[in-house]
Amino acid sequence: MKKTLYIAAFLLAACLTGCSGSKPADTAVTPEPTTQPTDTPAATPEPTAPPTQTPTATPEPTTQPTQAPTATPEPTGTPDADQPEEDGAMFEDEIDYMALLKRTDHLGTIEHISYPTKDYYGDGAEITKHAYVYLPDGYDPTKQYDVLYLMHGIGGSEREWGMTGDSSKVKKIMDNLIFNEQAKPFIIVTPNGRSSADFANTNADYNSFYCFGQELRNDLIPYIDTHYATYADCERVNSTDGTEANESDSSNDAPADLSDNGETGQGTAASYDLAASRSHRAMAGLSMGGMQTINIGMCECLDLFSWFGAFSSAPTSYPASEIAMKLTAFPDENINYFYAICGTEDGVAYSSARGAVRGLTDICDKLDDSNFYWQELRGAHDFDIWYLGFYNFAKIVFQQ
Repeated sequence: MKKTLYIAAFLLAACLTGCSGSKPADTAVTPEPTTQPTDTPAATPEPTAPPTQTPTATPEPTTQPTQAPTATPEPTGTPDADQPEEDGAMFEDEIDYMALLKRTDHLGTIEHISYPTKDYYGDGAEITKHAYVYLPDGYDPTKQYDVLYLMHGIGGSEREWGMTGDSSKVKKIMDNLIFNEQAKPFIIVTPNGRSSADFANTNADYNSFYCFGQELRNDLIPYIDTHYATYADCERVNSTDGTEANESDSSNDAPADLSDNGETGQGTAASYDLAASRSHRAMAGLSMGGMQTINIGMCECLDLFSWFGAFSSAPTSYPASEIAMKLTAFPDENINYFYAICGTEDGVAYSSARGAVRGLTDICDKLDDSNFYWQELRGAHDFDIWYLGFYNFAKIVFQQ
């Protein structure tokens, strides 16, 4: 029995030894798959090597961008050469506060005048209207001066620009610009833009604004030319001292002189060539006055004016296409300068003001980048934009 147990134990030990011997055989196979991962990292340096070559090639494309920026300064330099002087010096985004200070010397003067005209919107009856006239410091009736006709808006009158006395912002700007030689000394006229007997009523029919071209041509320009030292080649009324153009003198002497030719002002207009001095006349205005500047001054009376400033021109302003078409009626007349401005928050006029000038230089052979400028900036339909427009325009008008 014991012998049988020894034999069983021996067989069991042999069996266990056989089982334990099979495991090292499995373990010996493991290094083979282990060598494959070893091969995989060994291959990694090869793809790593091409990146090393790629950076080496990178400097070559890098040299090409270096050449591209070299060419960029040439196109960039062209606008820089043309615009900084105008944009920075002439067309500013705000008025220099020094220009708004009231001077104590070298002052211009303001006169209130009355002149004969007609009810062009009505029955053509003779009427008397009023205007204010700014004369620059040192005004000399023996010299010659350019003239700017400055127009008001639909709810205003000849007083809207405030050019009625020494506290006038227009006067302060002009006195300072002239003193600092930033503007030429010129005359400014602020008339009432309604050509009707009801001109004093700010709620009168706005259609009278569209008749103002007749008043300009037949009455107002001839009156200013014959009473002030302008470039017009005409005979002047009491031109010995140049002071006759105040309200009392104009109401007594001037109307009689102008009316002697038959119809008020028309005989005077026919006695000399208004167009001969057109390069010495400008027209500008705010809102409805901006519309008059475009529709009347430029498109109807280009033979009388050559400088134009439209500040927030009203919704009835001609669009660019119509302006271009109407200017073809004046083949021989040039435009010295057209400056337009409007605030981008102007809910009244931004669309019309922009529409009047958008693409205009592309379809009109009288205007290009040398004699036209459109300025838009943050602002509403108010005097912040309009005084800025006047300030910028005053510095460029009559400068060529």
